[in-house]
Amino acid sequence: MKWLAILALALGAWRQTTQPAIAPSKFVVAPVQATANMASQPITLREIVRYDIPMPANTPAAHASFLLADKTANGQDRLRAFWFAGERESGPDVQIVVSEFAAKPDGTGVWSAPSPQVNRHEAFKALGWWNPFNSIRRIGNPVAWTDSQGRTHLYVVATTWLGGWAASRILHLVEAKQDGASQAFKPIGFLQLSPFFNISHLVRGTPIPTSDGGALLPAYFELGIKYPVAVRLDSNGELVQSRDAVVRMAGNLASLQPTLAVASASDAIAYLRDNSDEQKLRFVQTTDSGKSWRDADADFVINPDSSPTAVRIKGQTLLIHNPQTSGRHRLVIEASDNGLRGFKRLATLEYEPPQLDGVAFNEYSYPSAVVMGDKLHVSYTYQKRFIRHVVLQIENAEVGK
Repeated sequence: MKWLAILALALGAWRQTTQPAIAPSKFVVAPVQATANMASQPITLREIVRYDIPMPANTPAAHASFLLADKTANGQDRLRAFWFAGERESGPDVQIVVSEFAAKPDGTGVWSAPSPQVNRHEAFKALGWWNPFNSIRRIGNPVAWTDSQGRTHLYVVATTWLGGWAASRILHLVEAKQDGASQAFKPIGFLQLSPFFNISHLVRGTPIPTSDGGALLPAYFELGIKYPVAVRLDSNGELVQSRDAVVRMAGNLASLQPTLAVASASDAIAYLRDNSDEQKLRFVQTTDSGKSWRDADADFVINPDSSPTAVRIKGQTLLIHNPQTSGRHRLVIEASDNGLRGFKRLATLEYEPPQLDGVAFNEYSYPSAVVMGDKLHVSYTYQKRFIRHVVLQIENAEVGK
């Protein structure tokens, strides 16, 4: 498989010489993230409540949730969770479902019944059943982004008929609206990220809005070798037509699932899952809004071969990950002033021994996080059975005590 990966790299380099380059747009930084000319503010987290998000009937498995905070048509804040659910991961019946959280000012609320949004058969039919290259064998990780016009874009990992996750593409869908009500997502097509049959690109991390109305989509290549890429999307959620629209990030050849913490319009750090034997996180950074990336000098942060997520709050980088060398039976939130060093434990979301009465507790994983006001919302896979949601109050720490 490695010769295929080398060929894909070569074809990608060739593509970058045949298209014009454009000036990179800046990151759009949310007010809760902005820290220009302001020192980092230590915070604490206090858990308010936790929920188990309802599952579709007769559906035993769930994984890879993604939280999206945006506004409704009338300007009200809303929180939605997307995840894939079915008989099992990679199962032929897996669908992308969504549930909406009706939040109260104190952070409590009610999750709606889950609604199926993406079905592989319906997506194939909508894209053109007559074209075998539109066929979808299985679907996986979803990520979402709402553009400046209020349209929600959904990007879903979808495999071809060729094989497993290494044969994946990224399916782009847009939420259709009719009479003011949200409807199921409409497939637009596959992002054309590789000249090599357009396969082996996947998503997991949160898209970052950019100043041109588009977004930077963290993605990764996985065919024999693994490496992260930064994908530039235009205001319609499509790939920007530029030779540097798909930029390979730094890291080793076993790095995947990048998640970004954006500190300013030009600076960001990406945290990478490492598929090697080192059992640690990889850190890479950019100082030119994602046009180029380099390996970062950072602390050794223990993490098994599992997906992390990161978010910026008041100048602090919060990292949510599994903090042990094997298994996924612990899930914690840690904070750092500069996002590279001095990570300190703020909260433990799940803590179980690796075994209890012969039953393995190893699946509190794939976290997603968003900030809404002074609340941090975190979702994650719970034992591959359902998605758990935890709400935490963000408070200023008492320094010097």
